[in-house]
Amino acid sequence: MAVFISLLLFLLGASIASFAGLALHRLRARPAGQSAWAALSGRSRCDGCGAQLTALELVPMLGWLIARGRCARCGHSVPAIYPVSEALAGGGLAALFLLGGFASVAVVLPAFVLFVVLGVVFLALRGGG
Repeated sequence: MAVFISLLLFLLGASIASFAGLALHRLRARPAGQSAWAALSGRSRCDGCGAQLTALELVPMLGWLIARGRCARCGHSVPAIYPVSEALAGGGLAALFLLGGFASVAVVLPAFVLFVVLGVVFLALRGGG
């Protein structure tokens, strides 16, 4: 049971880090005058060719590994910071559970989510960078 819960926490942490990376990238790159909501909405696209990413390409870490860090259509490089941050966040939550149990996750997870949300809000309010 602990392995299953650890896997779920790994996926949760990786997904939160994936969203944080997406939000940071989109808010920093948004054109002047575009709202934060407009920048954060819509499907993800390749920065090189603008092709819409497939569902498999959006899976944290797995999409990057399958595509070998490049767009499948144009070959545009995807920075390794994305899967690395996803792995660290997922691994951190799983390790926290394995070492400290539910109580430690119950304390850290809300703080982690709040940190990500506040970071996104801060970037949105200050114009994205």
